[in-house]
Amino acid sequence: PKRRHLPPPMSRLLLKFLLAAALSGTASARAAALADAQRLQAGADLPAALARIDQGLAARPRDAQLRFARGVVLAEMKRDAEALEVFVRLNEDYPELPDPLNNIAVLHAAAGRIDAARGALESALRNMKVKDIVTMIDAEADRASVIREIDRLVARTRDKDLVVLAIAGHGAQEPERVKGSEPD
Repeated sequence: PKRRHLPPPMSRLLLKFLLAAALSGTASARAAALADAQRLQAGADLPAALARIDQGLAARPRDAQLRFARGVVLAEMKRDAEALEVFVRLNEDYPELPDPLNNIAVLHAAAGRIDAARGALESALRNMKVKDIVTMIDAEADRASVIREIDRLVARTRDKDLVVLAIAGHGAQEPERVKGSEPD
């Protein structure tokens, strides 16, 4: 029998349709793996969540979302060295993403590597196009230094600038300066 071929425009359309169907299938497989892993993670079944993520990664090994989820689950399992490796590799492959750097910073800080944590956070901010960063940690962040840096920030701020000031303090109790002003 004679073989019949689709006319070129129809064959291209069919090819596009098949390619779109294949891509949506892999995207929905990733979405299913992530949803399953998040459900298992929320139920505190971290080994099962990790297994489900690894299943998804077997099909899509470069998938950034699955790789990120893997790092998060490893960190929750207290497998910090493995989690750090996942986030470092993810940052190497996708340096424009700030989230891996944020997690790298958290893992470094938890291990007492404060300078490495600072570097990771500053890199994340620079990736987000933040240009003016002042970081003070521990003894650097005394009252006078913080006020001085805020004054400097105010002096260099121009009309229509967006200023974000984040202060994370785990301070200490100080004596009450005005009697009755502090309930604790």
